[in-house]
Amino acid sequence: MKTRNWLWAVSLLLTTPSVTQSQTCVDAPKTITYDTVVVGSGNSFNTFTFPKFDPLMGTLMNVSLRTEITLQYGFELENREPMTIPNYRVRVFRDDEITSSTLNPSLFYSFSRNFGPYSLTAWDGIDGSGTDYRIVPLTYVVNHSIQTFTAFNTADFMGAGDVSFDYSASSYSTVLGSVNYHFNPFAKDTIHFSITYNYCPSWFLKADLTSFTATKARDNNIILQWITQNETPDRIYEVQQSFDGRNFQTIGKKLAQSNSVGAGSYTYNYNIPPTNDHQQIIFRLKQIEKDGTAKYSPVRTVALDAIDGNDIQLYPNPATTGTRIQFSNQIRSNWRVEMISTSGAIVKRFYFNNTTVGRLEGLETLPRGIYIIKATDTKTQVVYEKRLVKQ
Repeated sequence: MKTRNWLWAVSLLLTTPSVTQSQTCVDAPKTITYDTVVVGSGNSFNTFTFPKFDPLMGTLMNVSLRTEITLQYGFELENREPMTIPNYRVRVFRDDEITSSTLNPSLFYSFSRNFGPYSLTAWDGIDGSGTDYRIVPLTYVVNHSIQTFTAFNTADFMGAGDVSFDYSASSYSTVLGSVNYHFNPFAKDTIHFSITYNYCPSWFLKADLTSFTATKARDNNIILQWITQNETPDRIYEVQQSFDGRNFQTIGKKLAQSNSVGAGSYTYNYNIPPTNDHQQIIFRLKQIEKDGTAKYSPVRTVALDAIDGNDIQLYPNPATTGTRIQFSNQIRSNWRVEMISTSGAIVKRFYFNNTTVGRLEGLETLPRGIYIIKATDTKTQVVYEKRLVKQ
């Protein structure tokens, strides 16, 4: 395993902030970016480590991850059959997987390209030459493809210490047309990975808040409390909730109250629905003035009970052509995955090594219906099961 630390950082003031940021920051928002570049031969495992965001610098609004992937692939292909094979084809695959304690589920990117068909004559007994042989020089399979992800749950990215990402890159190929051939692939790839902290340089957002907390209590209850200053009549506080940090909905309201010095103190109780299956809930306040103008508070994240260790995650579910399976967000292992029909027949079987996530492909060939996904940790022989709906 290789460990890569951040190579450089840059902080800049954005002159054209996004609408959301410009509505919530007192001053213009800023960013800090750390990045690293790795050049390899198509297959690698690296750990990228960056500093966490220092909360003393301001309020962290979101975290952006950016990956720029480039893969060039070439090969030698020689027919070893005693007759001409008119339709040799080569399909090249590239999979990039990013895992971290801050990501659930992990990030997975997949690419492919077809080469051929190639007509190769009968083997002439001489290696590396003749009309039975074809060499394809390094050719782009992935040409500077940019993949981005934004995390709105920022709690795991803040504080002292570092944040780490395990990055696995796999490049592989299949040859179609015959089973008797010589194939020698070669590759070159570049991974440019970066993390950007988007933050408001002021500690408090422009919402007259001096304190805002969200605390999980007993009996599936979350207590939201906030204290304000400079209260004005007819002000309304909307309590908003989100599960992804991007889409918020209003779940309650409080009318402004103030004491003799113009300060307000508020409490809102939120009951977690028994049907909730999320690992966290994100809250914020929307402060609405008499004239209709609105300002927003920082977000507060409440972690709920972790997903049962005897569970696996499938996404998407229902699925049509394929689905991702999340085995664990912490521990890598080797896995055997069986897809079982309602009649008990094993219709597909997959194997994954040294990973926390996998991808189940080729589901489009299966009839619609309900299947059981049975994942076995081949190191411990522990079995996990999950229902998958095939559309």
